[in-house]
Amino acid sequence: MPSCQFNKETQNHVKEKKVFIQLTNAGKAIIAAATGPIKITSFKLGSAYGYIPQATDTNIHGTTIYEGIPSDPFVVNPNVVKYGAYLDYNLGPFDFGEIGYFVGNTLFALAADDSLIHKSPLGAVDGGNSIRIDAFLSIVDTNYQMWLDAAESNNQFRMAVLGSVDELPASRLASPNAYIITGVDQRQSSFIAYTDRTGLWNFDAYDFAYQAQVPITAVDQQSITIALSDYTSGMNPSYIGQIIVEFSTGQNFSFCRYVKSVILGPTTATFQLTSPMAQLPVVGDKIVIFGRQVLSTTIPNLPIATHTDLGAVIVGQTLTVDNTGLINVAPSAFPVTSVNGKTGDVELKIGDIPDAARVAATGDYNDLINKPVPYSLPVANTTTLGGVKASTNGHITIASDGTLDIGFAPVLKVNNITPDASGNVSITFPPVVGLVNPTQIPNAADLNTYTSTGLYYVLPADSPSLANGPGTATGRKAAMLEVEALSTSGTTGDLVQRWQGMDSMYFRSRISGTWSGWLQLSNGSLPPATTSTLGAVIVGAGLNVTSSGLLSTQIQSVNGKTDQYLVLTANDVGAIPSDQIDKPGGVAGLSAIPNGSSNPTDNYVYGRIKNTKLPLGAVYIVGNFDANANHVSQYAGLNTIDTNTALLASGMQTIDTGYNATNPFYQTVPANGSAYLVTVAGTTALDGITSWAVGDLAVAFGNSWIKIAGANSVTPWRGFNTVVNLNTSQTLTASALNCAIQWFGSTGTLTTPTAANLAGAPLGTTLWFYNQPGDAVGSLTVAVQAVDKLYVNNSSIPVASVTMPPGGSAYLVLRGANGSGYEWDVFGGSVMGPVATVPVDMVGGSPGTLAASQVVLQFPITRTTSLPAALAGSAGYAGTPAGAATQFTISKIVGGSTTTNLGTINWAAGARQPTFTFSSAQTLNATDVLIVTAAASADANLANATFTLRGTASAA
Repeated sequence: MPSCQFNKETQNHVKEKKVFIQLTNAGKAIIAAATGPIKITSFKLGSAYGYIPQATDTNIHGTTIYEGIPSDPFVVNPNVVKYGAYLDYNLGPFDFGEIGYFVGNTLFALAADDSLIHKSPLGAVDGGNSIRIDAFLSIVDTNYQMWLDAAESNNQFRMAVLGSVDELPASRLASPNAYIITGVDQRQSSFIAYTDRTGLWNFDAYDFAYQAQVPITAVDQQSITIALSDYTSGMNPSYIGQIIVEFSTGQNFSFCRYVKSVILGPTTATFQLTSPMAQLPVVGDKIVIFGRQVLSTTIPNLPIATHTDLGAVIVGQTLTVDNTGLINVAPSAFPVTSVNGKTGDVELKIGDIPDAARVAATGDYNDLINKPVPYSLPVANTTTLGGVKASTNGHITIASDGTLDIGFAPVLKVNNITPDASGNVSITFPPVVGLVNPTQIPNAADLNTYTSTGLYYVLPADSPSLANGPGTATGRKAAMLEVEALSTSGTTGDLVQRWQGMDSMYFRSRISGTWSGWLQLSNGSLPPATTSTLGAVIVGAGLNVTSSGLLSTQIQSVNGKTDQYLVLTANDVGAIPSDQIDKPGGVAGLSAIPNGSSNPTDNYVYGRIKNTKLPLGAVYIVGNFDANANHVSQYAGLNTIDTNTALLASGMQTIDTGYNATNPFYQTVPANGSAYLVTVAGTTALDGITSWAVGDLAVAFGNSWIKIAGANSVTPWRGFNTVVNLNTSQTLTASALNCAIQWFGSTGTLTTPTAANLAGAPLGTTLWFYNQPGDAVGSLTVAVQAVDKLYVNNSSIPVASVTMPPGGSAYLVLRGANGSGYEWDVFGGSVMGPVATVPVDMVGGSPGTLAASQVVLQFPITRTTSLPAALAGSAGYAGTPAGAATQFTISKIVGGSTTTNLGTINWAAGARQPTFTFSSAQTLNATDVLIVTAAASADANLANATFTLRGTASAA
């Protein structure tokens, strides 16, 4: 029978215990049909213990506490394989007493302990623990074909065969850990790929083409790029299969590819791969490069011959080669045997050529035969090209490269007019009359005839004789007359005449042929009028002005008062003084209909006296309540039950809102403040109350009905003992249970009683809350203890709190105890608190030491998730501390491409537990990905480093 060994390891000691496990009938069938080690796909931890597992079992006996994935089968010896399950420090707290091993959905084996095993997380009171569970399966039967058949004398070693290194799995998942790789073509022999499952793949027919690890600078699905400085000529294959690249860091660690070719750029070398990659490495990951050994193929691999090294050559057209490999120069290609009598390495000088010209030896121009006549540059003129020189006045300049230019800034435009083709600028001016030389107005002239635009003047002797002149004739002196046109119709259009005398100024206009009168202007600038200074004013609203300039107000009296300073009292307008509203001895204010409201019940609900202004202890008794038929009375001496009426849930009622028995008008309206005396017992259900006795009082309290028990009603944990008035935030005590709690303070919070105050309270214990309306009353929030939970309407959805505005109500009903806390149901409340968040633990890390920039956590987000500032509540642990300070980078990917750094996990030298740098709280949305990456320079000592990032996510 298989055995199971439980190793329970804590921080300070190791506890080991052994129990037997039962192989199920289904597990035996799986073994009988298998030809290799069985792969167990999952395990479950259950709550049951103290029983003997049976071969007929199909599942664990208790409830599932935790599920996980065990290790791949580890061959201990030819007859025994081991399966490991690890519960790390971050799990818990929980207790389990059984473990079931599953292949798919089939129970393979089941183990049970005689007592519960406790799993607590790191940081718990007991220090926390980790647990390793090893299950050993012994198989000694002929139905299991082993890989090594040691019983035969001609023992054959069988290995898996792959067609390419591209097909090799990750080394840590390799089973078996050695493969035969067939050659790419018949000229390449097969070779062996092997690994120790922790390091890289190695190849018996390949050597390192480059000893160092080379970082990747760019990548796509079928190529990787490195810096040209890391490239050597031995990395470029002359045939497929000569070069292998293997990823030595990152998420593609130990994956291999053949290189088809290498493309060299100015600063990079790009390796073209034979197969595309489904999972891309990241920039910065490293590769190692292997080259095929020369003697492992039949492909010629001689090096190319040089002047100093033996090697292979190709015989060209100008050479010959015999059957012994002897190479000579082909006589037909090079028939020359000497040059000017010289052989060997010939170097000719000018003296070796007897018929060379003298100038070839001297290089002197004068030794040329038939040399040309020296050139003479002519002077340029209008018909002949030639030389010119610049004048000394600076008007012409010559640059160092011979460029001619003018030495001054020329005029380009005149009055925005550019020169014509001849370089001339023509400027025209409209005709001007009298502006430069004013025209004299003669004696006895008629000013109505001066309609041409211009400036005119009149002498003192002629001024009194002018017809249609301004002012009085005797008062006129020497003056200037300016005529300005208001239109473009010449002398017949609209115009203005302005007369400027020695001590006066006038102007008039001619519109459509009609002259206006002359208007005299003030000699000076008139200041604005003040209460003490004469001046100009503008007649505003509420004033009248006559043609003579007399100002008067439009209002002459107010409510019969004509005083200069009017003071009106409330009596003057028949109003109630504001200082008498809601004050002792005054009047009570009525509630107003909210802006924009058009509910048909507005006139009934509003226009009422505020509760705070009612007489102390006042409850409005509307009438009687038949709790069996659910009808009430409103009038006729409070005795006649009206069958058209009813009391409804949430503090509502259907009544005659006009209180007119002759012409009733029935509406469903809030009953807040209304009370009915039970005259007929019954079970009408109103907001959780289903038992009514004669003498009880049904009172609408906020948005709920409450019951005030009468002499014949006994409900010790239902109904209300009393009404409690509160106006300050506080934690309630046991005395508040089954009470109506009325809030009349500003915004505040009331918290449910502690566990000690709830001891002995039965299920169904109630807390009723009513936020009384009023100007000074704020919103009321009801929250539960930190160890308690609050649920909406008997649901499984937790909420943080319930909030009530003034006039709102809600009640809480006790579900019962849950661990160290209690659970409550909440009903009512006009505004519910936000849906509570649930904790989210994002666990990352890696066994063993870390590669540079290794991804240790990749966590896709499925719902809104928050991480607190400083990552409060997060923890980590390293099996082997770092030798020097090192950091993991925390970042997020948005939209599949945009990466933003959020913080770091800091491992100090020699420390097992890290600190966290996280400057502010962060919110991650669905489809975002949280990434944690190890340091770019891996610490050689840091090993078995794990961490848990504590956050919260929306419960929905």
